[in-house]
Amino acid sequence: MITAKRLFGINAFAAWFGYGVAEVANIFHLVPSSEPYVADTHMFGGSAAGLAGAIGRVFDSHGYFTTWSNILVAITLTVLYQHPTVRTSMRDWLRNSALLMITMTFVLYNLLLAPYAKVESFHIVTNLLTHYITPLVTIAVWVAAGPRGRFRFSHTFTVFIVPIGYLAYT
Repeated sequence: MITAKRLFGINAFAAWFGYGVAEVANIFHLVPSSEPYVADTHMFGGSAAGLAGAIGRVFDSHGYFTTWSNILVAITLTVLYQHPTVRTSMRDWLRNSALLMITMTFVLYNLLLAPYAKVESFHIVTNLLTHYITPLVTIAVWVAAGPRGRFRFSHTFTVFIVPIGYLAYT
């Protein structure tokens, strides 16, 4: 039987791997614009092609809710992996926030964005990792290993702190 600690580690690895592959694709511009010699335009403006626009593309990628939710899952599950039996209010809040955000990522992407997304090149891999694998693994690990029963009424509003921070950033 797989232990909770091992499941937390697998989940953390999936989240860090998806985030890392997406950032490598951004930094090295592995999905160039379909029109040659045109700078890519993203959420925060344009980015030069190649490594010259790497910093701009990294900032752009952090303008997506998907990125924020995958990072929060990666951090939270890494903490749970390192000390699976330690229980604190902060850990409970992190777990609840990460679970909420990654579930929102999965549901909203599939309902609103996936039907219109033009996924190509390395984005096929990063899209699969960040919109499907990490969310489904996170939900499955929560069902299988928890920790459950740690949602307090006070978390009802505080789990929205990170999503509100995302809105302020964007």
